[in-house]
Amino acid sequence: MKPDQWREVMRADLDSIFNMTHQVFPGMRERGFGRIVFQALRLRLEDPLPLAGEGRR
Repeated sequence: MKPDQWREVMRADLDSIFNMTHQVFPGMRERGFGRIVFQALRLRLEDPLPLAGEGRR
């Protein structure tokens, strides 16, 4: 994997975490409780770019 490919994969993974957290945190704060659990990304050795672009159109 080239460095620019690695950055794209990491950007997609971290942006999705930020975006999801940004959506649910206000309700958690209002209730005074909540949990956010993140699962590690899937490892795909043959072609990492489709992983980074999944769900994006």
